[in-house]
Formats: sequence, structure tokens, C-alpha cells
Amino acid sequence: MRVIAGRYRGLRITAPGSIRPTKDNVKEALFNVLAADIRDARVLELFAGCGAIGIEALSRGASYVCLVDSLRASTSSIRKNLERLDPEDIKKADVFTRDVISAIRLFGKRQERFDIIFLDPPYYRNWLKKCLKNINIYDILSNSGLIVAEHSKKDKAPENPEDLLLVRQLTYGDTILSIYKRRDTEKLG
Repeated sequence: MRVIAGRYRGLRITAPGSIRPTKDNVKEALFNVLAADIRDARVLELFAGCGAIGIEALSRGASYVCLVDSLRASTSSIRKNLERLDPEDIKKADVFTRDVISAIRLFGKRQERFDIIFLDPPYYRNWLKKCLKNINIYDILSNSGLIVAEHSKKDKAPENPEDLLLVRQLTYGDTILSIYKRRDTEKLG
């Protein structure tokens, strides 16, 4: 797995064997959709695995990336991958070994907000709905922010959870990217 574009284009990212990384074609499609929003964005990657999405965001000019995973093997892998970046970019990243729901609560208590929240929860476990509900409750999405959820076709994404609106879905084989915004913002084109 490699960084697709930006400053670190071609950089190889290593992953522990226990994770299911986002496929390159899905990652490329995701960042094509986010192209106008990624520069200077505050990005949160939940269920970060090896940190491929967060590192891609840094490569493309994100101002800050927070990577959260509950598995120590994953956060260890993320830290090793980050060590290969420029020291200034390393300073723009934080890594948390913690359950994603407790991380969302922590960010809410700190009144932290993110412009882009990416989540790729384990398939078939109802995590997507739980995460969207908590992101809304703890108000961690910026007013014009986006949530991008990667999930299986078999895991139906909630259409209008809480104060969020499903504005777009992209399908790649069995993988779907569901994109949400706050209800009070314009639809994504």
C-alpha cells in the first residue's frame, strides 16, 4: 500500500496483518471527492488501522490529523509509518490507542472539531450508526465538515441520522463510501 498523491506520493505504508486497509482505488476516489476540502483541514480518522487515510491527508496538505484505533498493533504501525514523514508533518499528527466512542467523547469534552471525519469500522457490527450518533451528540464535526464512512454494501448506511444528512454514496465493488454533512449545509455536488 502506498501514498497516492501529494508530498509523500509513492511512500510505502506498512500495516499489521489483522486489519483490512482501504483499497487504493477507494482511497483515490475518496480523495478525488475531498480534493477541494483537504488542504488546511483538521482530519479525524477513526478505526485508523495503519493510518493510510490520515497520512494521505497530510501528504495532500491537511493542517492536522488525529488517528484513533483501539488496537495497540495498529497504533504502533501508525507511529512507525508517521516516523517516515518530515518532522514538521509528524508534529501535525496525534495518535490515540483508545475505543473510538470514548475518543469521540474526549474530543467533545475538549470542544475539538474536525473538518473531515473518516471512519472505516469493522463490517457487520453496527458501528457506523453508533459513531454517527456520537459524532452528533458530542458535536465534533465543524459546521461545513464532512463525514466519510466506508462500509460494506451489506451494512446499510443510515440515511438521515440525527442532525446529519447523507449527501452522496460512491460504490466500489462491495465497498461503499457514504458521505454526510450537517443538515443545515448545502448538498455536496
